[in-house]
Amino acid sequence: MDDLSGGELRLLESLEAVAIGIHGKGSLWRALRVVPAARGPDYDRLVARADEQRERVEAARLDAARAAFAAKV
Repeated sequence: MDDLSGGELRLLESLEAVAIGIHGKGSLWRALRVVPAARGPDYDRLVARADEQRERVEAARLDAARAAFAAKV
């Protein structure tokens, strides 16, 4: 579905995209954390930050899902 009107479904779609991006970067940090040659950033901190972001976005995503489908049920 694509909500071009900018309504409730559009917000849900946008939050889905953000959630996918956060999941992807968290997965990358987890992978790099186990690679000895990938020294540099504090991957544990980056993983924790991605997890925190995921939790915040997940709460907003679920609220958006309720709002988007409340009128349609």
